[in-house]
Amino acid sequence: MMGLYTLFLFFTTACLHGGGESGSDAGTGSGNGNGNDAEERAALAAAIEQVAARAPAPAVPPEDAGESYFLVPRDYVRVEVYGHEDLSTTQRLDGSGRIRMSLIGTVNVAGMSIRDAEARIEERYREERYLRNPEVTITVEEYAPRFVSVLGNVEAPGRIEFPIEENRLDIVDLISKAGGFTRVARADRVRLIRINEEGREETVIVDVQEMMQGRDRDDRSRVYVYPGDSVFVPERLF
Repeated sequence: MMGLYTLFLFFTTACLHGGGESGSDAGTGSGNGNGNDAEERAALAAAIEQVAARAPAPAVPPEDAGESYFLVPRDYVRVEVYGHEDLSTTQRLDGSGRIRMSLIGTVNVAGMSIRDAEARIEERYREERYLRNPEVTITVEEYAPRFVSVLGNVEAPGRIEFPIEENRLDIVDLISKAGGFTRVARADRVRLIRINEEGREETVIVDVQEMMQGRDRDDRSRVYVYPGDSVFVPERLF
């Protein structure tokens, strides 16, 4: 949570002090510039504080989670090895999505469906010759929160939690879940912020306004938002 908060403080400060579009839109007058910037920074910082305080409640497991749900770091799971209670365990996946099993050590199951994760653990017990025909069952006792933060000029800024069966959301649908744009939103310059595999921040400018006018577009032209991403909708300058 603190990492997301820090990321947005850094991001919004950079947007208000400079960057490609702010330099041309800031205007030439200097009398009110600093005051307006300070007010905007204070307002956005307050909004981020409110969003960070809204921790979503744990989701209720769906009945068909075995195929539709993909495990993520911090899920709290029960792993049962049939006929071998001493090998069964209940624990939370670590930050890399790994679980520690007796005899075979750590197994990375992040991004796998529950069924695939069960098969992976069974395979490890067979490969390492501990069990001939293992039967593994995984039950998610508590789902890790999966959400995206939407800040800026939307009607209901805050955290949007992903449905259990969804691993991505169309950015147009995401804006709708956040109440839609305000009257002063700059819908053609929405910022999608993501941390890549190297741990570096990437920002993509998305013309959501154009997308909303062409909802019959094919899947290749859609922009998807994933758990952990952040979206910021700037304000139009008149």
